[in-house]
Amino acid sequence: RPDLFSMPGAEGAWFALPDLSRQQSFAARFTAAYDSAPNPLAALGYDAVAAVAGLVKAGRRDALTARALTSGSFNGALGAFRLNENGTNTRALAIATVSGGQMSILEPAPASLGGGAGF
Repeated sequence: RPDLFSMPGAEGAWFALPDLSRQQSFAARFTAAYDSAPNPLAALGYDAVAAVAGLVKAGRRDALTARALTSGSFNGALGAFRLNENGTNTRALAIATVSGGQMSILEPAPASLGGGAGF
C-alpha cells in the first residue's frame, strides 16, 4: 500500500513483494474478464489451478496428490512458487525499499526457483 510509505519509520525499510509485472498482468486479465478488480486472494486460487494444470500438462496422472504437488516449482499469477511437504510454500519475491516516500526495487523477483541465490 503506497500510503504506508509516508509513515514514520518507513524510510529505508526493506520488504519482500511478489513480481509486480506478473501481479499487474493477472489483475488486468481478471478485470477484463470479470469487469471488476480481483480480490487479493484471487491470485492464490489461480496459482493452485496453475500448479495442477502444469502437472496435468506434463502428463502427471497423480496431479492432485501431495507427492506431485510438492515435486517441483510452478509459475503463477504472482511469480514462481513451490509447495512444500510441510504445508508451507516458497515464493520467488522481489526485495524493495522505501526512499523519499517511494518504493524502489532493490532486487527483482527471480523468474524461477532454482538454487540458493539472491540478496
